Amino acid sequence: MPFWVILYVAGSVAVSAWSHRHDLRRRDAATLFAGAELLGSVCLTIPALGYWNAGIAAWAGRAPLRILLASGIALVLAYLVASTRKTWCNPWLPRRQRRIAIALALAMALLGNGLDAWWGAQVAGVLK
Repeated sequence: MPFWVILYVAGSVAVSAWSHRHDLRRRDAATLFAGAELLGSVCLTIPALGYWNAGIAAWAGRAPLRILLASGIALVLAYLVASTRKTWCNPWLPRRQRRIAIALALAMALLGNGLDAWWGAQVAGVLK
């Protein structure tokens, strides 16, 4: 497994946890959604590591990797939808800033989890 893969995977989970540090300390709905996104990121990490390490893929098996992949994508998308709705309904932001914030959230979701989802789909046999 290349060293940059380890840095990317660890970095994506660390950045996800760091970006939600304030939401995770609160005890409300924001904590639930932040925890779901963090869990989704971790769920995507395991199949991604299986792409680069055949031992992980063999140990986990194809069906659990597919479940983790689908769960990870669903959790990240659920957080993205909730974040988009919350941003769009913010009366303090002008419409242009709301659009920019939503575009940045989408870009961060794709950059942070895109490769993990791609690698996971490859090892789980979803894409060939």
